[in-house]
Amino acid sequence: MSGSNKRFKWRRRGHGTEQDFELNITSIIDCLTVLIAFVLVTTSFLSVGVLEAQVAANGDPQSEVQSEPVQVGINLTEGQTIVINVTGKLNHTYRLNPKAGKWNYDSLTDHLAMLKGEFPKLNTATLSADDTIPYRELVKSMDIARKAVPGLLLGGF
Repeated sequence: MSGSNKRFKWRRRGHGTEQDFELNITSIIDCLTVLIAFVLVTTSFLSVGVLEAQVAANGDPQSEVQSEPVQVGINLTEGQTIVINVTGKLNHTYRLNPKAGKWNYDSLTDHLAMLKGEFPKLNTATLSADDTIPYRELVKSMDIARKAVPGLLLGGF
């Protein structure tokens, strides 16, 4: 008897006869081997991306970062409008309307650079977006804002 084949005895009721049959599992093992090889080959085509971001804690914004003179909140809203809320030593809201039907990332970079120039200790900002904003726009905004403010937190999710 081979290792992959098993011999079973089956007794029929009433007749008292026995029948021997072999269960051939070699074809099942062959199929599983091909399936495993297929899975291993296809996983080499998958790329896993990691989005490096921290999540802003809910609570009192004054207790988050005491060393920073201002807290900056960037909000992506419907209509491709970017709202920058600055609180602390400077209390101001900047509304960046879309430029030529697209997000105004140039103005976002300029405003963040201006804030960084005025407050050199500014190292963090909180980015949030409305539920209707596509994920790719959130990631693109993170990349652009991270150039001026290295510590970017995700909030409002």
